[in-house]
Amino acid sequence: MNTMTTQTTVAIAVPLEAELVERIRAVDPSVTVLYEPELLPPERFPADHSGDPGFRRTPEQEERYWDMLNKAQVLYGFPNESPAGLARIAGSNARLEWIHAMAAGAGGAVKASGLDAGTLQKFKVTTSAGVHALPLAEFAALGILNGFKRSAELAQDQAARNWPELRTPTRLVNGSHLVVTGLGEIGLETARIARALGMTVSGTKRTIEPSTASRMSRTTRASPACWPRRTPSSTPSLARRPPRSSSAATSSPP
Repeated sequence: MNTMTTQTTVAIAVPLEAELVERIRAVDPSVTVLYEPELLPPERFPADHSGDPGFRRTPEQEERYWDMLNKAQVLYGFPNESPAGLARIAGSNARLEWIHAMAAGAGGAVKASGLDAGTLQKFKVTTSAGVHALPLAEFAALGILNGFKRSAELAQDQAARNWPELRTPTRLVNGSHLVVTGLGEIGLETARIARALGMTVSGTKRTIEPSTASRMSRTTRASPACWPRRTPSSTPSLARRPPRSSSAATSSPP
């Protein structure tokens, strides 16, 4: 990776709210931000970094878009949020040093771009992994509570104006056990919320980074099925699991 010059040019390659662009500009006077919203698909909702799928640039706009990206050392988002866009900019922008991808799982797009190892060593790719951990973990907690409290059945009875005198008793979340499959950022945040609800938690992870080991020990407990051995440093080491595309949570009786 080349050493960054005193002046750094950042190009916004995907839809982004104007106020967030201004926050990037405010980071440092040496940062120049290239942002032309008319060249980007309109957002359908906040944080819609793909934008309206029906958006099309004119030939003149398409030329301006790529000219803007080729002036930058840093890109915010993959061009057109696609592997093909990544491959094109990697071949045309010799000054490119860093791309920040909007998705957490940007590795799939990098692989799909077909770029060789030598090209990929010329710039860094970072991801937004973890930024959506809390809202997604709250949805996981919602699913847990819905299952334990049979809220779907209650909603059906409410819609039918049916108020049965006898109901099936619901179970307590508190004291139950949760197994989190995939202790990434979302999984760890789900485990933290589950612990706050009084659940015991264990989980699986293919590899453990030193930076996350302490968080894992605070949010989960060692389960013989999930933590079969310990390293000399007493950091839990996980059994190898088949690759999974995302974190998932399942609950079991106490």
